[in-house]
Amino acid sequence: FPGPPLTTFALLVDTSQPQIVYAGTTTGVYLSKDGGHSWQPIGRDSLSSTVASLVSSPVEPDVLYVGAEHGGLFRSTDGGQHWQPWGLEGTSVYAILTDHTGTIWLGTDQGIFRSP
Repeated sequence: FPGPPLTTFALLVDTSQPQIVYAGTTTGVYLSKDGGHSWQPIGRDSLSSTVASLVSSPVEPDVLYVGAEHGGLFRSTDGGQHWQPWGLEGTSVYAILTDHTGTIWLGTDQGIFRSP
């Protein structure tokens, strides 16, 4: 990573383009387009929280979800360039699972949640 070492809590490899890797860190999301050789912060204007979990949607290619510590769930529709709060504000989202139907499961400090 550029700069000082960062604690990384989540990694995501794009299954259709394995050279694209996302990392969830204590200062937000980083993106590598060269298999992890170089990294750039992305979406810093809309997400700078500690990222505890990070997944992609199996049904929408550019949709990513981030679980933030004490920040709830965030959603990006442009590969992580911009993030929007997507619920559970103030909750720590430590685990995210998306299934083949698009249902989202969340493991949080307040219990387990499922999208409708």
